[in-house]
Amino acid sequence: MNDKKSKGDFGEETACKYIKKNGYKILGKNFRTKFGEIDLIGIDNDTICFIEVKARSSSDYGSPEQFVTKRKQERLWKTASIYINKNTLEFGNYRFDVISVDLENEEIEIFKNAFQPKYSF
Repeated sequence: MNDKKSKGDFGEETACKYIKKNGYKILGKNFRTKFGEIDLIGIDNDTICFIEVKARSSSDYGSPEQFVTKRKQERLWKTASIYINKNTLEFGNYRFDVISVDLENEEIEIFKNAFQPKYSF
């Protein structure tokens, strides 16, 4: 698994299986807008979760979750807003999760409510 796309695809599929096992219902994958993409969208109990998956084969440059920058958070929020408006969701609870997939050590960690957008929906 050498190229970036293959690692990303594997990481997203691994994360999807992981959250399904942990009770999430999957609503969508790879939702794209002009602002960016949300890797996974799911429901955890009564909360819509917009999930960013970060897969890395090495921790030499930091952990995967550290790569969700403020700029990336803002793009995720804008993309999530479009998703909510397009799908007229009836849930009132939303959050942003980050799933870290360590390909080297085969470890997965979920960071629920990993960040708070500065704007509300």
